[in-house]
Amino acid sequence: MLEAVRKKIQVSPLFAILPTVLAATGEWRILAAIIFAVALHEFGHIFMLKMLGGSISFVRFGIVGAEIGYGSGSTAAGGIAETDNLSYLGEAAAALAGPAASLISAIIAALAGQLLEVPGAYFFSGLNLALAAFNLLPVYPLDGGRALYCVLAHIFGLNAAAAVCRALKIVVSAVVAVGGALLLWKTKNPTLIIAAGYLLGAGRGRKNT
Repeated sequence: MLEAVRKKIQVSPLFAILPTVLAATGEWRILAAIIFAVALHEFGHIFMLKMLGGSISFVRFGIVGAEIGYGSGSTAAGGIAETDNLSYLGEAAAALAGPAASLISAIIAALAGQLLEVPGAYFFSGLNLALAAFNLLPVYPLDGGRALYCVLAHIFGLNAAAAVCRALKIVVSAVVAVGGALLLWKTKNPTLIIAAGYLLGAGRGRKNT
């Protein structure tokens, strides 16, 4: 039983970096907002997966938040994983459900800030918008990349989809790295550099959303 739970729930050592930094600086409210935003995002994936009859193979907590794996974990062409019980279009819908949940959360939070003047509502709205925008980048295994891969696989086949996704990963990661270098030079903020490193190294044979 415990072994099955351990395989389902995976925690990367890097997961502790952001909570540790925020806790050390006393930013508990920001930490709570990030955790809540990520939870809403992942709930969108889980809800759509359950609606479509998909199965969850693991939940992994890493440096950029949570990742959900689904299906059997088998690998398709180019090292990109495929599911065993969802159609390609169903998998694309499951991938896009996370950003959709984040966008809905952002709208609700913005309305709460405007109509009810809830403290921190605009910050939470912006946090959800940023989460949705990052995950919609057309880079596997982010949600946008997974959705693109599934649509391309549905139309052109696995090999073509994998080739396009590999090329896009390099191009988008390079653009983010250049932007990160400029941001680091101007503001000493390494966020985009870290994001570029994640984009280049992520998704090697995993099934993430």
